[in-house]
Amino acid sequence: MNGAEPGDDGTIFSPVLALRVAVHAALTADAPLVAMLGGARVYDAAPRGVSGLYVVFDGATARDRSAGSQRRESHEFSLTVWSRPGGPRPALEAAARIRALLDDADLPLAGHRLVLLRVAREDVRRDPQSGLPQVRLTLTAITGNGVT
Repeated sequence: MNGAEPGDDGTIFSPVLALRVAVHAALTADAPLVAMLGGARVYDAAPRGVSGLYVVFDGATARDRSAGSQRRESHEFSLTVWSRPGGPRPALEAAARIRALLDDADLPLAGHRLVLLRVAREDVRRDPQSGLPQVRLTLTAITGNGVT
């Protein structure tokens, strides 16, 4: 088992993966966000041939912050909202909804405990290759061992 596969009891051994699974579930379960995106358009990697508004998970960093027997990790990861040609407004509106859903959310993590989840930064830019507007949300999280 490589840590990314669920155990017999459904536990996900990687807190990074457990966090991604929980964020994906929260975003795709939200009817207003899904309506903005035109479907449950939240992807692990940039899809080929997809246009319009969608969300992509970007890189993630996790650092051990354990103390004694209390396992803790700090995480930083990004979500990028890709917009349609034109201005960034649709991406900004979707990013605002994502912020409302995730900032200080209490998401259930398989096999882990979410201590903190915050949107730490928001950047608006244009992709240098396509010229499409993007909004990148950088989130920080702290996870601990065990479930509550």
